[in-house]
Amino acid sequence: MRVTLYGREGCRATADLRRWLEGREMPYAFRDVASDPAGLEEVRRLGAPVLPVVVVERPSGREVVLGCDLRRLERVWAAR
Repeated sequence: MRVTLYGREGCRATADLRRWLEGREMPYAFRDVASDPAGLEEVRRLGAPVLPVVVVERPSGREVVLGCDLRRLERVWAAR
């Protein structure tokens, strides 16, 4: 499973998700869309209207979680 968190430094919701991921020892890549034009383009390509965005990629497919939706992330985490 590969996890990418798109967000911004200084954003409270992004910080909350980082703590959540780290608390579960889930490895992830962080893309700061304020300083990473390619990361911002990926968020736009996903059609995400809000930040942060978590993209979980597995052999079975890709799941996109918008905002700080911890309930949905718990389901994703349980299904790993």
